[in-house]
Amino acid sequence: MMTTLFFDGLMRRGAAPRASCDPLAWARRFARTRRDCRHLEDLPDYLLDDIGLTRSEIRSVRRERH
Repeated sequence: MMTTLFFDGLMRRGAAPRASCDPLAWARRFARTRRDCRHLEDLPDYLLDDIGLTRSEIRSVRRERH
C-alpha cells in the first residue's frame, strides 16, 4: 500500500498545476509523501531492488515534493 501512494505521486509529477491552492490538501499531500518516503527509506536494499526503486529516487521525490 505504501508503494502505491509513492508511485501515485511519481505518476503525477508531470501533471499540470492545479488552479486552486487548498492549504489543507497541500498539508495532507506533504504528510503522506513524507510518511511514504520514511517507510520506503526503512526498507532494505534488496526489497527496494525488488520493487525497482533506488534510495536516490526516493530522495529526489522527497526533495521535489517539499
